[in-house]
Amino acid sequence: MMTSALPLNIGITGHRDIPQKDRPKLSSAIANELLVMQKRYPNTTINVLCGLAEGADQLAACTALKHNFNVVAVLPFAQNEYEKDFSTPEALADFRTLLQQCSNVVVCDVDELAERDEAYIELGRTLVSCCDIVFALWDGIVELNADTGASCKKPGSTLDIVMMCVNGVLDDKSLLLSKPNKTYCKWLVSNREKHTSLPKEIVSFNDVGTWKALPIAGNQKHALLQEILNKIEQFNLNAKSISQTDKDNSIAYLLGSADIKTEFADISKLIDTYSVADCLAQNRQKQRVFSLKSITMLSFLAIAAQQVYAGLYATLGWYFAHIIFVFIVILMYRLFFVGSESKEEQFVEWRVFAENFRVQIFWHIAGIPDNCARNYRTTKFNEMDWIIDNLNKLSFTIKKPTQANLPFVKKQWMTNQRDYFYGNKGKTGRAAQLQAQSTRYKRCSLLFFSLALILMAFSTFKIELKLLPLLPDSVLFIFAGLSFISSALFKTYSQQMGFEELSQRYLRTGYFFQQALNTMDLLDKNTAGRAFDIEKHQNIIKIIGLEALSENAAWLQLHKMNAYQVQVN
Repeated sequence: MMTSALPLNIGITGHRDIPQKDRPKLSSAIANELLVMQKRYPNTTINVLCGLAEGADQLAACTALKHNFNVVAVLPFAQNEYEKDFSTPEALADFRTLLQQCSNVVVCDVDELAERDEAYIELGRTLVSCCDIVFALWDGIVELNADTGASCKKPGSTLDIVMMCVNGVLDDKSLLLSKPNKTYCKWLVSNREKHTSLPKEIVSFNDVGTWKALPIAGNQKHALLQEILNKIEQFNLNAKSISQTDKDNSIAYLLGSADIKTEFADISKLIDTYSVADCLAQNRQKQRVFSLKSITMLSFLAIAAQQVYAGLYATLGWYFAHIIFVFIVILMYRLFFVGSESKEEQFVEWRVFAENFRVQIFWHIAGIPDNCARNYRTTKFNEMDWIIDNLNKLSFTIKKPTQANLPFVKKQWMTNQRDYFYGNKGKTGRAAQLQAQSTRYKRCSLLFFSLALILMAFSTFKIELKLLPLLPDSVLFIFAGLSFISSALFKTYSQQMGFEELSQRYLRTGYFFQQALNTMDLLDKNTAGRAFDIEKHQNIIKIIGLEALSENAAWLQLHKMNAYQVQVN
């Protein structure tokens, strides 16, 4: 079975004592929902994540496997320890059978000395952090503390995980002021064997096996969920157009001549997804440049045709030429720059996505276990949500690094990024190139503006002194007007391409990498003849990674706030 670049992960939480008579209805509801999602997102692999506990977990896993969906087992602790929590030999046998059919098995990262409840809490955190949706097979009961009014939830219970979905997950590993990771939760009404009668939260037996809105307060944004899932589907659909040669070239630029299969096999999925995002972003960038150039040129022609029609030849030919040029400009603008899933938005998000994978990959190679998704500060908008979700999804199956290749990271990431952005003291890198382009367009804009002023002045003298009677005044006015328009278009194009702004950003980013390299060199010099201090070098690499993540998020938010607008009226 082919797997998509980005999966759609569905987590399962629920009670262990699901009544036998309710299981067919619950299984049918889960199967229908999975099949609907598979039809809606045909280019995306759907994974079902659960702990394979008896009851709801095993029911959902059996249903998913029956319909050929991948099941990923997320265990709270090692198998031999986890098996102690199964109440019957039959449930344990079912667990072992299902475990063998899982496409992957992940054991939660919990300290061996931690309390048992902590492992189940970590299981819930993992499901919430690494899933796009969580199906809760739940009776809907929320017991409240009589004194405080707070919910009395057992750690790691179904209610606890539902509350995690609604309130978000934020642990001590997350960056200060980072955004809690929330996940959309769908409630599948389920009864329990321990209930002698239906709880008041379930109105009738007919409600069992149906999907209901959560009976607790919370901000469940279905529109945001649909937006995220659509972005995943679009990414996977476009990923099919990327050739293996293009991906290999992207990886070679990232990692040089390193053999991925032998040196970086444990993060091969991250590297492959980076190459896809990088190639997609490059394709969209080329389309963006072509669109902006075309819109700028066609805008000039549209205005020129309008000026000729209004001032020289009021014929239908010039009028229709103006209309046609305007129509093409609007069409190109709408095709690339308009909509919640516009190609402009895809370019920016895929570029940021790729750059975040770059940081994650080199952190791992440097022996840094941190997850990039936990290192974003709270922002006003939801522009990072789908990126953070997918960083979590692709990172949670990767084991912690056991070794560090700091010289490789220093050369292949830090030095290469310094050279790309900053070059020789900021004079030869990409920042200098963009500044040179900005200067050229400013000069062109000034040149045409000056030409327009000269033509206007000459027109005034010509009229007053009655010079060159064979040259119509309207022709001079048209050329003066077109010069003004050309000046404005050169300036607008330069602003929309962001030459000057990007130059400053790249200069600052390159400077940070240069300073990081200088600090590492100084550290090596001061510790000459002594034991190599790997932690201090890792701290520098982590800091420069955090700076890169912050810059990427700021760049994305800036593009969201300053959307391109056609300048032709």
